[in-house]
Amino acid sequence: MHLPLQTLFQRPARLLIITASLLISAPSLCVGSYLADLEAEAGSTDVQAGEESELNWSHKKQGLSDGLQSGLTHEEFEQSLRDNYYGSFLFYEKLSPWNKKQVYKTYVESNDVEKIRREIKKRMTK
Repeated sequence: MHLPLQTLFQRPARLLIITASLLISAPSLCVGSYLADLEAEAGSTDVQAGEESELNWSHKKQGLSDGLQSGLTHEEFEQSLRDNYYGSFLFYEKLSPWNKKQVYKTYVESNDVEKIRREIKKRMTK
């Protein structure tokens, strides 16, 4: 059986065109399906987005300007720092007892969270 040269080139060309069109459209079909699945999952949650729920998860629940309660003992200060400014507390916890006293002294003098954080940072670098 002898096929003309043009027929031999047409069959692979058709096959290549069909394969290429399938490969090009397949990823877009998958992305659309994936996004639809995500939207369906998000719609099935019981949580309603709202300002109140966002505030519960926000680090701004207690602003920096609110500061810490005045007149705390050293132990109460540490607990308040742990509860309200946990990141700062992690650094504070690594300080020596003497440096912790100096940070507490800064709290007593100013009760300014930013000054307390700067003092912790300063003590960490010494």
